Order: sequence, then C-alpha cells, then structure tokens
Amino acid sequence: MKRKSGLIFALLLMMSLVIFAMSSCSNPCKDGHLMDDRWITYDSPTCKKEGVDVKVCLRCGEILESKSLDKVDHVAEEWKIVRESTCIEEGIKQKKCKYCDVVLETKTIKLESHVNGEWVTLFEETCDSAGRRACNCVNCGIELDFETIEPHHIIIDLDAVEPTCIKEGLTKGSKCSRCSTIITVQEPIEKK
Repeated sequence: MKRKSGLIFALLLMMSLVIFAMSSCSNPCKDGHLMDDRWITYDSPTCKKEGVDVKVCLRCGEILESKSLDKVDHVAEEWKIVRESTCIEEGIKQKKCKYCDVVLETKTIKLESHVNGEWVTLFEETCDSAGRRACNCVNCGIELDFETIEPHHIIIDLDAVEPTCIKEGLTKGSKCSRCSTIITVQEPIEKK
C-alpha cells in the first residue's frame, strides 16, 4: 500500500512539473512584453470602412496597442466600356471605385461612322419611268446615298437588208429591245 501511494505521489509530482514547464513555455513574456515602437497596418482602410494600425509584442505577437485609421477616398479603376458606340447610338464608358463599385465618372463615346454597303437596285428603270438605286449602311440600314436612273430605251441596231430582184430591201434602222419602239425607221430600198 505504501508502495502504491509512493507511486501515486511520484506520478502527481511529475505531472505537476510537466504542467509547470508547459505553462512557463507558453508565456514567454512573464517578465513583461517587449513592444515594437513601429505601427503595423493590421487592416487597411478603404472607402467603405476604417482601418486599424497596431503595435505588437516582439516575443509573443500579442496586440498591445491599436489605433483607428480614417476611411480613404475612392480609388478609381481603369475605364470600362459599358456600351459600345455604333453609327446611331453613342457608347458609354465609366470609371468605378475598385472597393465599393460606385461610379466615379461617366463619359460618352462618339458615334462611329456609317459603313457603306453594296449598291442595291430598288426598282428598275423602264423606257418611260425612272429607276432608283441606293447604298445603305451595313450596320444600321440607313440610306447613305442614292441615284436616279433616268428612263431610256435600250437601243439595238437593225441590219440593212439588200434588195433582190424579187423582194425590196431595207436601210439600217434601230429599235428598243424592251418596248420595241422604233428609234430609226428602216426605209424600203427598191427591187433590183
């Protein structure tokens, strides 16, 4: 029994020494903190919140002093295009704060130039009415230019026909290939 109680006593003594040793190791500043005189930014201020600077113990890292830092002004990002410019609508670009997304500045982007498309015939001219062709912008479809095609005949030549002893001949002539209107009348030539 004496042996058991001696063993228990020895065990308790060893545990006490271990606990004491561990507690003294975990508190390196039992004799006082060693403070760094420099302020360290612990949390940077933004336009949304204040920041915090701290002084810490050089041994254990415990925060010993802190002070508040005022909010800062907005910080602009680069220009970002919100809407591209076209030939019928100006574009928009903006600068926003990189912290809070507030729009700091907005500018318009000038109109783009129209882009000429192919010439398209809207309606053909005839012998007695004008036609019309137009060139439209390929982006917006607005008519950029047009031309009127004056009415006119499409003239084809009629060959002369030599007279024979049986049949009369004809002089050269011309007519319209669309409406068959005679432009230059072919005159008869007597038989031979």
